[in-house]
Amino acid sequence: VSGFLTVNNSVSRHAIQFSSSAMSASSPQVVPDLLVLDLDACTWDQEMYEMPALPSRAVTGDLNGRGEGVIGVMSGPHQISLHKGSLIGLQEHADGKYGNMKIAFASSADTPFAEQIGR
Repeated sequence: VSGFLTVNNSVSRHAIQFSSSAMSASSPQVVPDLLVLDLDACTWDQEMYEMPALPSRAVTGDLNGRGEGVIGVMSGPHQISLHKGSLIGLQEHADGKYGNMKIAFASSADTPFAEQIGR
């Protein structure tokens, strides 16, 4: 199956889980070959063009009950963090829940500084 799944910050967890939770245990799971996620205010919670500085410090915390790890970075006084649904979806992908589906990230950062922060 080829296709794209559009995800935004208000539905990202539900959209990623839809393909598996909507199927019965006896039905084969249908997922796209490629899932492309937008970064700014979709995968993570900030718009890079609004950040005042390059990320300077990692923020650690709970990884959904899977131990402690990096949950964000600081850009000046602002924390940039993955949305909870994004973290869950990425963890499920890493666990192999979505078969051979690949994930790519996209950004429309339109200033060199915003691009540097996003990297």
